[in-house]
Amino acid sequence: MNFIGILIIAYLLDLLLGDPDWMPHPIRFIGFLIEKGENAIRKGISSEKLELLGGTFLTIGMISLSFLVPWMVLKILFQHSPACAVPVEIFLLYACFSTKELAIESFWVRDALKSNDIPLARKKLSWIVGRDTKNLDEKEIIRGTVETVAESTVDGIIAPVFYACLGGAPLALTYKTINTLDSMIGHKNKKYFYFGKTAAKIDTLANWLPARISGFLFPIAAGILGYSSKSSYQIAWGQGLNTPVPNAAIPEAAMAGALQIQLGGLNTYENVPLQTPYLGSAEKELSVEHIDKSIKLMFVGSLLFFLICLTIRTLWGITFIRG
Repeated sequence: MNFIGILIIAYLLDLLLGDPDWMPHPIRFIGFLIEKGENAIRKGISSEKLELLGGTFLTIGMISLSFLVPWMVLKILFQHSPACAVPVEIFLLYACFSTKELAIESFWVRDALKSNDIPLARKKLSWIVGRDTKNLDEKEIIRGTVETVAESTVDGIIAPVFYACLGGAPLALTYKTINTLDSMIGHKNKKYFYFGKTAAKIDTLANWLPARISGFLFPIAAGILGYSSKSSYQIAWGQGLNTPVPNAAIPEAAMAGALQIQLGGLNTYENVPLQTPYLGSAEKELSVEHIDKSIKLMFVGSLLFFLICLTIRTLWGITFIRG
């Protein structure tokens, strides 16, 4: 089986299965290694300089490991046992995609809101966002969910597909490791300001192009779904690009424009308030239905990008693992 077939099966498996808790998952194992590595490194840290060095060592080590191990395993398998190599590569690629899981987790929040169970909605939202959720009202819960769908479309689908098409499962896993490092240690609080600085910078670099791709995909998907394509494009590139964190703001702005709502505002992280830029025009008031619409945009936009990547990869015709 060629790589195109492997990629299609992996993508379909993600749409069908999501991320079951009972299934062994490479990304969860990577997270386990990051946690253990951090604990071990911090034992010898006594200064900010050592924190930066220790965090950089952990980051570079995990990134190198996440590429070299699957690359070597797949190369050996494709040379000596292609029948075993194909399911292994399918599984590794499948583990890098998060389409169905993102939808499921967002629907948990939506269903809690529809049942008027605000405490449950806050709890479900806390599983998918980094901000504090304990005091959020209904509209802020909706905002947090829609923003997460927009941003996670990039790091959960667009970027993994992009890197998978460039370098197969090894490069897709490398990206997911970068993303996991950022989510675990790439914070700007006192504990991680120095330790996670390298991880945060590499994550910003890795997401630079995928985030900007979303600024074109969401407007196209909006047009397909009958939402505001023009507004999506204008706000993505007029507001989202001109913020301190365009990697997050571009997809959120594109989503806000497509749904004609306003995203951004005051968030709280570990009881510390952070004002984020307002994105969108607030032509429509936030409602639960916007969670459903954001998921539809996520599905259509990511599927469109997947088909584009398949076409380019087919025309390109280069195989990175088996060569």
